[in-house]
Amino acid sequence: LKLPLPGRRYYLVQDFEPYFYPVGSEYIQAENTYRQGLHCLTLGPWLAKLMREQYGAEADHFDFAVDTDMYLPLPAPRPEHPRIAFYARPSTPRRAYELGVEALHLLKQRNPGIEIVFYGAQSVPPPPFPVTNAGIVNPWELSKLFSTCDIGLVFSTTNPSFVPLEMMACRCAVVDLASERVVGLLEDGVNCRLAQPTPESIAGTLLDLVWDRPQRERIVETAYQQVKGMSWRRSARQLEAALLRHA
Repeated sequence: LKLPLPGRRYYLVQDFEPYFYPVGSEYIQAENTYRQGLHCLTLGPWLAKLMREQYGAEADHFDFAVDTDMYLPLPAPRPEHPRIAFYARPSTPRRAYELGVEALHLLKQRNPGIEIVFYGAQSVPPPPFPVTNAGIVNPWELSKLFSTCDIGLVFSTTNPSFVPLEMMACRCAVVDLASERVVGLLEDGVNCRLAQPTPESIAGTLLDLVWDRPQRERIVETAYQQVKGMSWRRSARQLEAALLRHA
């Protein structure tokens, strides 16, 4: 805002950052960055809608994408028993780690034969059920993990995460939380399953996917075909088009 250079100014908004803080001074300071009259270029349509409706900002969005050269189905054998990967990051509150653990605890009580794999943190508080912790993995290891799992459980309580798309690209069925934030990206029963944000709903949705293999295979195939058409080059062209309209 203090730069002396002329020209139109833009604000790249990749998430709703006030949510990163408790409601207080830092939350308000983050919110105020959206009130400075800058034209917002947002990751996904939910943020653009929020910028326009809540802060009166001009906003264009570009679409989410996934690197399908990195995330792809790998020929790794899957175990005979159901296997679920959970993005477990207790240090990042917006990942709702505690909610996931409660849901998975209910799941294990109903079906002890399901294997749960945590990833995303080197160490986590011991959950009340057996778990394999893959820790922090690189993208190639992550692609292999997703390729060997039937279902991926991932939460993002702010802007959607890239992780569901990465799972889809590896033919891993996705379970996420139902929210207006995922509209246009995730569709329940079509390319994923969306659960209400309660342990009971999440556990029930996971169990439904475990037991209903035809449903799971249909969702996996639809999601895989959708992400094959996504690319960061296309998203970059959307950004370019917005800039050229104003130029």
